[in-house]
Amino acid sequence: MGILGGTRHEREIILIFVSLAVVSGQQWIMVFRGASGDIGGANNIFTLWNNLGTSGENVPCANSVGSRCSTHYKNKLVDNWNKMIIHKVKLSVYKNGLEMKKIMFSPPKSANKIDWFRKEYLNTSDYGDLQKSGSYSIFGIIGDRSSKRRFFISRWIGGSSGDPGNIQVKEHDTISLRCENGGLIQVQSARYGLGSCWGSVTHILRRSCNSRNDCSTPAENSLFSDPCEGEHKVVQVEYVCGPATADEFAIYIDIEGE
Repeated sequence: MGILGGTRHEREIILIFVSLAVVSGQQWIMVFRGASGDIGGANNIFTLWNNLGTSGENVPCANSVGSRCSTHYKNKLVDNWNKMIIHKVKLSVYKNGLEMKKIMFSPPKSANKIDWFRKEYLNTSDYGDLQKSGSYSIFGIIGDRSSKRRFFISRWIGGSSGDPGNIQVKEHDTISLRCENGGLIQVQSARYGLGSCWGSVTHILRRSCNSRNDCSTPAENSLFSDPCEGEHKVVQVEYVCGPATADEFAIYIDIEGE
């Protein structure tokens, strides 16, 4: 599963636009915030997060959740992650500045600013399909290098039709997409065919399934047409689940000595 949907281009932006804050009792110090694709444009937030340097320190709105500020914010504390003793990390999903869901991590002292986001450090989650006992093919900040999906989680482990991520269904079978806990389906791509013979059916599945909690569609020539006559074909679908109304993520860390 992805934490939030969007187009292939937007996922690199949306999945990692975060506000990172140090939690000290009731005092929060924000150290990273990024704007979503429709607010902040096509800036590469993963590069900003991963590389050394600060951003937005002289822009008043940049370090405010819910501000819809187009400037990304990064405090120097991000690059000093290993110099702090971090007990817990909380990732929260927001809409208009209000927290909708959260994921808690308990990373070890050895974890750095990249590898704290791992399944084995998962503590609690408000997402029913995101649990420490679950099986995931991808779970990390670096995510899927080939498609540049960062802060990415995928449950696809071989084509099970109930797993958000990627599925493959044989011709004449039913394509079943489902999102738990109110998440909404967002089809990223879909194709119908075999070997070197494929036809795009993305627009058909988007029309049938997008913005729904579940969707069942027959894999038939009558719906998709036949790009490879005489061959027994398959449908390959890539989709994500996410709260379509969410517009920000925030990450908070609980550190020792504050």
